[in-house]
Amino acid sequence: MTSERDKVDELILKVNANGITPQTSQPPPPAGESKSTLTNEFDKVAITNEKNASPPFYRSYRFVICILLAGAFFCSTSMRADLGMAMVCMVNSTAYAGSLSFNGSSTESDGSSDICTQEEIPGGLVNAGYDGQLLWSPSMQSILFSATYYGGLITVLPGGVLADRFNPKLILLLAIADYVIVSLLTPLIANANYYAFFVARIFMGFGEGFVLPTMSSLAARWFPASERSTVAAIYTSGNQVATSSISVIGSKLCSTNFLGGWPTIFYLLSIIGTLWMTLWSLLVSSSPQGSRWISKREQHFLARCVGNTGKKLASGAIPWLAIALSPAMIADLLSTFAANYTATMMQAFLPTYYKDVLLVDLHKVRFYFSLK
Repeated sequence: MTSERDKVDELILKVNANGITPQTSQPPPPAGESKSTLTNEFDKVAITNEKNASPPFYRSYRFVICILLAGAFFCSTSMRADLGMAMVCMVNSTAYAGSLSFNGSSTESDGSSDICTQEEIPGGLVNAGYDGQLLWSPSMQSILFSATYYGGLITVLPGGVLADRFNPKLILLLAIADYVIVSLLTPLIANANYYAFFVARIFMGFGEGFVLPTMSSLAARWFPASERSTVAAIYTSGNQVATSSISVIGSKLCSTNFLGGWPTIFYLLSIIGTLWMTLWSLLVSSSPQGSRWISKREQHFLARCVGNTGKKLASGAIPWLAIALSPAMIADLLSTFAANYTATMMQAFLPTYYKDVLLVDLHKVRFYFSLK
């Protein structure tokens, strides 16, 4: 029987390599062996082989892919949300009051003010990091916060189509490169011209529209359906790590004199994004079939559970009207909009609210901001 088991094991490996399930192809019974006996033996070995076909998720190569996806989420969120924390250090909020007139790079006050001056506040507002030089009004600041979302609205739908039809690895790499370039140039552009900075933030938003669609496409190619909820929970945690850490990092860097303080926030995140891009380029492929790092055992497992994802995923007509009118789709859109609206408002405006309205010390802002 040992030799028969060896033959069955060898057959299963061949079946797995060709992406055929054992139930649809069974070997003919050898001489002297009944068909029912061999079928039962085949099924038992197939079940054992299914359980042992791939290493546990946390020791598999697809776990490495999941961590790198979390890194991509961290990079995109941190380089978008860093402006909210940096803005409290960039802007001189006591330089304007009442009716304002501005030409794009400066603001002038008419002399009247209903804002408390630092002499009226115990200890004043001479806190480290609050002595910004940019003269941007609150309305100008809010326009900058919204700029990335204008760009994202333009590219999010094409991003999903392109990710399914072409190379999602390359698309996500280019999206993060977009973030890195704009973040690296932010201090130069912000000091030069307000409107140029607004355009740069829109350009950053172009990359944002590709991030989530490419992540979803890669998850469909790399992970069995039974693991995708776990995978989504792990890689979306990059968003929480980014928003909580940027407040701590940002407030610390704002307080330094190195390279002007607040510009170091953008430089540091650009360096982190560049390191992620290097690892992504070396370690990731768009599908398990194209990876040189994954084991054959795990590759065969994914070929059987996920299929041949080296081919284009999108084919045939898409029922857009049925999707748009689906109650489940509408409910998902409304709940996602509500959640993202709240999170975005807090990320963008909460640090400025702590500074300008509550007059919270900069070092306390990082604590309150990270609590959310």
